[in-house]
Amino acid sequence: MKGNIFQLDSREKYAAAVSGGSDSLAMLYMLVDMGYKDNITVLHFDHNLRTESANEAKWLRKQCEMLGVQFVCEKWHKPNVEANIQQEARYARYTFFKHACETNNLNSVLVAHTQDDLIETMLMRLGRGSGLTGLSAMREETNVLGVSVYRPLLNETRETLQNYLKEKGVDYISDPSNDNEKFFRIRVRNLKPVLLNAGIAYEHIASSAKALRRADDALNFFADSLANHLIEEQGGKVNLSTDIFMYPEEIQLRLLATALFKVTSEGLAPRTSKRSQALLNMKDGIKGFTLGGAIFKQKSGFYQLEKEK
Repeated sequence: MKGNIFQLDSREKYAAAVSGGSDSLAMLYMLVDMGYKDNITVLHFDHNLRTESANEAKWLRKQCEMLGVQFVCEKWHKPNVEANIQQEARYARYTFFKHACETNNLNSVLVAHTQDDLIETMLMRLGRGSGLTGLSAMREETNVLGVSVYRPLLNETRETLQNYLKEKGVDYISDPSNDNEKFFRIRVRNLKPVLLNAGIAYEHIASSAKALRRADDALNFFADSLANHLIEEQGGKVNLSTDIFMYPEEIQLRLLATALFKVTSEGLAPRTSKRSQALLNMKDGIKGFTLGGAIFKQKSGFYQLEKEK
């Protein structure tokens, strides 16, 4: 790690999401080492899914007290359902982040995603048949569930961060779920030695993911410029011109996603296969159909979208 990788505004206040694991704890110590102690507040979300979590939160609080860093913690009272528990936990965690940022006047949340996380996510999505957007590298700055997120460690490896803590003589929390292969991410993570032995370097996969991100951004730029001419908002409804079929299919898919967002405000577009079927419906002149919470009605030269009741 060279130089100041954070580049934070010394006049601003930030949140640092810290679980106590190696990645986030290394981020915390690096922030302190680089002079940002007074600019950060540690946010810790106790998922309350393991009996050890309460003691781990207490341990982390002591770490922050020793470093002279503000600490805010919330304990999750999880719902009595096991289905989609990780998705529920993520939503609860970011809800806490949002509330804590608003309450403490914090600019954004620093999250310790590493190059390993970037690659694992790409490989998982590759296994699920994702398209260009899904395979693209995580963005350094983004918005998650209404929370401004900054990922300063995407160029750092997990091994580098663990070595950093080892050199400082700092212990970290080891979550046993990180060894549990019932989770897809852990099975993908354990492929790393196999890929390295096959001559597939992680840094090269990361470079490919970043190249895909640049291509994705370029297509979004082109699609956004066309949207000004092909999508019209009209009294709570959205008109999508059939002139979109003059352009490549990937652009059609993105314009359709933009039109859907304008009418439903849903941030996540329907799967590519469903949007492709909607485009076929439009080409075939189907008079009416639904997709992603919107009703499509055929008009002269365009389809009108309105939100489902």
